[in-house]
Amino acid sequence: MLTVSEAAALLRSFDRVLILTHIRPDGDTVGCAAGLCAALRTMGKTAYLLPNPGLTENTAPYFTPYSAPADFVPEKVVSTDIATVGLFPDNAKSYADKVDLAIDHHPSFEGFGKANIVRPEAAACGELILDIVRELTPLTPEIALPLYVAISTDTGGFIYSNVTAATHRAAALTTAPSTSCSSRRNPACGCSWRPPCWQRQNFMTATGQRCCPSPGRCWKNSTPRRAMRRTSPL
Repeated sequence: MLTVSEAAALLRSFDRVLILTHIRPDGDTVGCAAGLCAALRTMGKTAYLLPNPGLTENTAPYFTPYSAPADFVPEKVVSTDIATVGLFPDNAKSYADKVDLAIDHHPSFEGFGKANIVRPEAAACGELILDIVRELTPLTPEIALPLYVAISTDTGGFIYSNVTAATHRAAALTTAPSTSCSSRRNPACGCSWRPPCWQRQNFMTATGQRCCPSPGRCWKNSTPRRAMRRTSPL
């Protein structure tokens, strides 16, 4: 099994990456894949997610911007939050013996990749992806938001018994403003995301996406909160 540093080094050597998610995709597999894809693109690499037919209206907004075109031919394949090839969607089964790096947190992980990293003590795979990504590139809102979704959904909103102090620290890192965020209000943006109502911070990327024009508004109707409805037991 690889260490975090070894996994990061391997990803630095990759390009034209296709990232796989599991059947009945939940917030953890989608958030991990989207966050990792955003990080790889920040590094100047070509990266996409293999389309997953099981997406719901809650998970699709995080997935769709990174969905691979039909003619994309990958050089490297990475899986996120998948314990066994038996959980591959039908359109991913041809990659069962072609996964160059498998990243997971399940104790039942079968180590099916050419290289593997697993953290069974993690409450969410998002915790592990976050540590790997932080060795690759500074966090941006595009990277941090899906990783927060990954961690918050797989912990049931931080209420499951496997939640640890490390889980909360990871979540805090994904909600802290990055160097590419602005503290200015941007009422014209019209984005759907709000940070937790107790966190009076504004977020805006350089392109005006995913800002928080109403920092005092509770996030109970925001997209990440809706995504916390678990769609599968995976």
